Amino acid sequence: MTRDELDAFAREVMGGDPYPHVRALFNLRDAGRFPSLADFQEGKGLSVFLGTNSSSLKVREAGVAPWVSAYFMIPGEFKGLCLSGRAVPDPEARAAMSAFDFEL
Repeated sequence: MTRDELDAFAREVMGGDPYPHVRALFNLRDAGRFPSLADFQEGKGLSVFLGTNSSSLKVREAGVAPWVSAYFMIPGEFKGLCLSGRAVPDPEARAAMSAFDFEL
């Protein structure tokens, strides 16, 4: 496969921009920082809840291509976990996040 063919394939699969949009997120499972959200996620297994403003670019992108990935790492170690899946609106999660007062 030539470079041009690879670029064309990437645009076909990922849209017009061949590079994924990466965002840093808070770990909403951190019970020390987000106690009410950690309680909400209790018993939900490996489900990952990502929160963003409904008018954000990410929401518009998910409407076109709902596949997302989240990478978790242990700082200072060579250990990490990448989870990929489909973004699905969750009214219960939205209510839990809306009720939480995020402070940076």
